[in-house]
Amino acid sequence: MMKTKVWLTPVLIAMVLAAALAVPLLGVGAPPSQADVNSIDISTPTPTPTPTPVPQGGSSDQVGVGKDVYNVLEIVYAMGSGFPGSSFVDVYIVLDDAWTNGDLIPPDVSSDGVNMNVPTDGAGNLAPVNIWDPPLTPGEYDIVFDENVDPGVYDPPQDVVDDPNHPGFSVIGPVGGIVEPVDPSEPGATSGESLDGTSTTTFVAVGIGVAVLLAAFLVWTLRRGRAASAGKSQ
Repeated sequence: MMKTKVWLTPVLIAMVLAAALAVPLLGVGAPPSQADVNSIDISTPTPTPTPTPVPQGGSSDQVGVGKDVYNVLEIVYAMGSGFPGSSFVDVYIVLDDAWTNGDLIPPDVSSDGVNMNVPTDGAGNLAPVNIWDPPLTPGEYDIVFDENVDPGVYDPPQDVVDDPNHPGFSVIGPVGGIVEPVDPSEPGATSGESLDGTSTTTFVAVGIGVAVLLAAFLVWTLRRGRAASAGKSQ
């Protein structure tokens, strides 16, 4: 009997160890419980919102390259992006000004007036469009793109000005200087003013004065010559 008990003791110890090792292995490959299923996040991720494009516009050449200086014989083009797709924009050329929200848009000063209902494509782009044919008037100008949310009023960001704080583009005169156009609303305005503040009227007055002096000198010279000839004949 003592021999049998001694033999059974190692067998019992081995069985206990095998059972202890088998318990963790029972969970391997087993289907997840309902609690595990509920803990899995199966919700659809929230998509990142697409930013709304900001309208932009400016002066350009006929192929869409930005251009800020024209001579009097060139064509002024305008282009833009970020406007509502398949919509219409009114394009103004006005004298350069410092713009603030709510300003009334002044009258167009170009020879052909406001470019009304210029179409945008499906992506909201404004292809280069002819907005002023030559001859141009020398000066400094802004281009206003009026989206017509409130027609005739500058209300950004829907409306765009090139440029709100600086001239959008300049037109160079035949002599290479930039001259401000005459404002017909000013009494007695007969000419423009150059960038250094000297009016063209001043140049004309100086020219007339020089011509008068030259004429007086010529008359005096002729009279003196005649007097000298008369003295010799006596």
